[in-house]
Amino acid sequence: MSEVKDCIQCHKEGTSKLCGACKMVYYCSQVCQQQHRNIHVTMCAQLAGLSPPISSIYNKPLLRDLVYSY
Repeated sequence: MSEVKDCIQCHKEGTSKLCGACKMVYYCSQVCQQQHRNIHVTMCAQLAGLSPPISSIYNKPLLRDLVYSY
């Protein structure tokens, strides 16, 4: 399974801007990141606050599928 790199807000393919805190979702622009902030902020804080980081424990593509289905 390939790594998801679609903007979580507008679904544009091939995005490269990764959330700096949770490192689990991609955005194509700062505008999309700001539009998605109200939805993402709670989940992001929970994911970013885990120790060790959740992205180092679980399969990133599978975990992103769960995050993107939120």
